[in-house]
Amino acid sequence: MARAASQPTLGQEDLARFRALVRRRTGMAVPQGRQLDLERAVRRAVRDLAAEDAADLYRRLQPGEGAEALDALVAALDVTETYFFRDASQVQALTERILPELIASRRPQRRLRLWSAGCSTGEEAYTLAILLHRLLPDPRRWDVGILATDVNGRSLRRAARGVYGEWSFRGVPQAVRARHFSRSGGRWEVASELRDMVTFAKLNLVEDHYPSPPTGTTAVDLILSRNVLLYFDPGTARSVVGRLREALTGDGWLLVSQVEAILGPFDGLEAAMPGAAAYRRAGRPEPAAVPQPAPPPPRPVLAPPAPAARAHPPAGAGDPPAAPGNRAGCQEALELWRSGRSREAVRGLEEEAARDPLAPAVHYLLGLIRLDQGLGDEALASFRRCTCADPGFVLGHLAKAGQLARLGLRGQARASLGNAERLLAALDPDDPVPHGDGLTARQVLSLASDHRALVERDHGPRVRHG
Repeated sequence: MARAASQPTLGQEDLARFRALVRRRTGMAVPQGRQLDLERAVRRAVRDLAAEDAADLYRRLQPGEGAEALDALVAALDVTETYFFRDASQVQALTERILPELIASRRPQRRLRLWSAGCSTGEEAYTLAILLHRLLPDPRRWDVGILATDVNGRSLRRAARGVYGEWSFRGVPQAVRARHFSRSGGRWEVASELRDMVTFAKLNLVEDHYPSPPTGTTAVDLILSRNVLLYFDPGTARSVVGRLREALTGDGWLLVSQVEAILGPFDGLEAAMPGAAAYRRAGRPEPAAVPQPAPPPPRPVLAPPAPAARAHPPAGAGDPPAAPGNRAGCQEALELWRSGRSREAVRGLEEEAARDPLAPAVHYLLGLIRLDQGLGDEALASFRRCTCADPGFVLGHLAKAGQLARLGLRGQARASLGNAERLLAALDPDDPVPHGDGLTARQVLSLASDHRALVERDHGPRVRHG
């Protein structure tokens, strides 16, 4: 009889090993005061995985053993308390100033990028979608995308399903629920118009995979990362804040929880709204005052344009150096894309592709931008041209796998992931991956492993697999 049904015996040495592993793999600091929480989490993960004992669980938690065990432990240890319209003061700040100001300043490009970093089960990301539906005067003409990331794969799968119970709606007006949700048995399901605005992806904030175009974490207008820094020690929190700051546009916003605002640190940022725990880059030029429009009257919900950059985990090994013209053209297109001028970026890359049809980096970047624009079929075609031009271009294989998975073509997605993993295995783990924005082969392989776990398991339709 398997020992999974029994309660594993955990001594102080065992708990110290798991505490160190959790911190190493996720950045979460588990203080002595939460020792009982850690012990319960280990016992629950052993039971959920039908592991033989705590030693078997520890072995499964090692890098390269897959994400299932880590998901189980994080799910048992993580506090995923969240609900719609949480923190009334911040919702008010978003409604009355932050989002109207962003909408006014982005009107020439009609492009908005928001990021819920540490999204848990998704209520925060969908709240942003609801607010944008209220505030955008002409949503059909806007390119809006909300990226929602978390280290907890189980929470992401629940978020992607978009089905919630009563506890997630406490304090939410009945009219909001009636307009944006539909009954699903005894629960409520998010309207498709909101689901289409949000992309869920697995991302560990303590790792240096971001900000980078391949992960869709550059040129972000608004980041919400509430009650996430509380899990980290001060040094890790400072590093995470630094990366989040770099992910923002010059006039972007970072919102944290009120407790985190007291604890800090926020190097290079300054408080922008007293009482709202809202930060912006220090020393930025003050924008011209913009009118603060009142929320429009209720109107039918309209389908939004494309979701946030579906750009998938990075990588790109084995490709020959790009020709000087390609390299300059790609860099120029990347800068245009980052500044919200996607159409100009596409035009430039299409000219590059016409001059050199076998330039893999050009096709890859074209694919990312087309994915960002919501042109999934055209993006997949670009990724296929990339890997045909250079079968060793890892970045292209991973991007192609992500789009194939989104289309439900799991077999083809697995094959593309396999190609990427084989190419990465041939590299030195510390080698930088071409076109990976400084990421190493080891880091990209870790990302590929996370995305393979999502491809292999049951998932909702809006989980990004690459």
